[in-house]
Amino acid sequence: MKDVLKLIVDTDKAARLKVQKAVDKREALNESLTKIKDEIYSRYDEKAKSLIKKESENAEAEIKKEKASIDAETQRKKQELNGLFEKEHKAWEEHIVNAVISE
Repeated sequence: MKDVLKLIVDTDKAARLKVQKAVDKREALNESLTKIKDEIYSRYDEKAKSLIKKESENAEAEIKKEKASIDAETQRKKQELNGLFEKEHKAWEEHIVNAVISE
């Protein structure tokens, strides 16, 4: 009977050790997977931030270029209107005065 009880205790002990080893292995695997997942996420995050920064810089450069173009066009139109005013303002004044007088 002692042998049977010893066999049962030894078998139980061996089974508990196997279960503990399996639990430890699962925990180690979970830690490893979490570490790999975090590394992948970190690389993806860095790449995404880099691409966003690059696109943002490109957009800023494009906006700056367009603003310069618009400013140049505005300045050109302003000079054109000033030139037209200088050239025609006497005729416009005369036309307005004649229109008022003839009424």
